Amino acid sequence: MSRTIDGALQILRERKDIENHEEVIADFIKQAQEMIRRFEQDGYIYTGKRNMGGGRKWSARQ
Repeated sequence: MSRTIDGALQILRERKDIENHEEVIADFIKQAQEMIRRFEQDGYIYTGKRNMGGGRKWSARQ
């Protein structure tokens, strides 16, 4: 199990039991972007890279 978007993407790419990798990965990225948007609306500051596959860091707004 991973706690980062990068780690989750790596796990998804390595899975052999997923028939439609590209569709699953595209859906995951779309949902991850939506989650980031909602976190920011809730007051968290997103300090990771904006492109999927980059490191992700969060901190609470002061």
